[in-house]
Amino acid sequence: MPQFITMNLIISSGDISDIDGFVALAEYAKTGADCLFVMNYPSYLGDIEEDAEETELGLGLGYRFGVNAFLKSIGPEFHEFHSFFHKRYSDTKLTTKEKVREMTTQIALRICLKVWDEMKTKHGNGGRFWFCIGGVNSIGPFSAKAVKKEIVLYQRFVPDDARIIDTDEGLIFSLAEFPTTNIHTFNTHRYSNVFMDFNGSMSFIVQDVWIQEIKKSPNIRAAFVMGGVQSDAVPQTMKVPNIINRLTLSTMNQLYHPQGTSLFFELLKDKCPIYVVTNNNVEDIGDISNIMPYLETHDVASDTIQKLANIYYNMSPPPPKKLFDLYTAISLTKFMLRPKLFSGPGTFFYDETYGCSLVSQGHNKSWSEALDRYKTYLHQKKDRTGKEVDWTPEVSVLDTLEPNSVNCEILNVRRDKNGILRPFPVPLPIPTSTTELQWSTLLRLASVLDAVVSSPM
Repeated sequence: MPQFITMNLIISSGDISDIDGFVALAEYAKTGADCLFVMNYPSYLGDIEEDAEETELGLGLGYRFGVNAFLKSIGPEFHEFHSFFHKRYSDTKLTTKEKVREMTTQIALRICLKVWDEMKTKHGNGGRFWFCIGGVNSIGPFSAKAVKKEIVLYQRFVPDDARIIDTDEGLIFSLAEFPTTNIHTFNTHRYSNVFMDFNGSMSFIVQDVWIQEIKKSPNIRAAFVMGGVQSDAVPQTMKVPNIINRLTLSTMNQLYHPQGTSLFFELLKDKCPIYVVTNNNVEDIGDISNIMPYLETHDVASDTIQKLANIYYNMSPPPPKKLFDLYTAISLTKFMLRPKLFSGPGTFFYDETYGCSLVSQGHNKSWSEALDRYKTYLHQKKDRTGKEVDWTPEVSVLDTLEPNSVNCEILNVRRDKNGILRPFPVPLPIPTSTTELQWSTLLRLASVLDAVVSSPM
């Protein structure tokens, strides 16, 4: 462990399938805190044959295919990538899986370092950045033809002469060329305050070194989860035949590795408050012309972030324009400065098979009550073309679930009059009785007054 010590450490989970993880990193770099970014990998780089053909698994369980099926989905029109990839690894003895893993790591590492350095230079702070090799996802929600082609999109960030690096799980880099330490010697206990986000997969957390680190750490102050589907609203999660195979109450971050998700909540539920930004809360930015002004308003439009946005949002087909991870990043950094946030009590339901991520307002809610409420709204959900959907097969699966639950704090993050995201008071749920209405109103009023009184003048 390096000898320098700072007050705050942010542990951020992520991958490079979207740009919002990098935008969150830009937000963290503004604070002066140190950051440990844990990179996680898609399921086709896991324990599966390289030549495995694509198989759609059971309802809600994604797809299984090998790395060669992924590479075959990258068409010949991407000749520049194919040429670069072949040339880079022609003299190595790496397997195809190892080549793609190294390429993915190179891209993510170099982009993270660029974003951090640009924001750090702009804001003149001393926060240090480490990049940690994480785990491999157990579920691949997307089919081979639909899975994100990050190594194609961002290949230009890797120089032609970049040396091949080790990608063993647990290695930690602070420079692009070689690992500087590993997670076994990176002692988080030296920090006065540790904050965790759940902006990507929790595949890394199943390793014993992480389990022991979190169990023993006395200074984890809060965890911030991007994910969850509200039980009292029409789900916004995408589910497309032959494209995305998941349950509508399973959000991506929690679905990538359901066992890791469960372990995350089990380790933290009695250690610190858990704040949740549900998928329902995240707005679509709209037209592509709104992207740059949005980034600039939030002071995260570094040169590299702008390049990423131009690449990512001009891909075909165009992706949703939602910066999910910025919501949790802003909430985390505000809590770091002053541990008082507008929030409302909630219950987060999770399981180890389907990545269940249902969120119900109120602490200690029962699964049966939350599910019954959710099914009412599920039947109102239509497909992308506006057509009615028969949700009977999914409901049959939902009725078999027996998830665990954890109390959480629900955040209502939205833009203020200046267009800047921040937590607002959480709207009251529809009461089921007069007594519930009276108590929920009093509790919410007390929360609002507490946050207002605690606000700096």
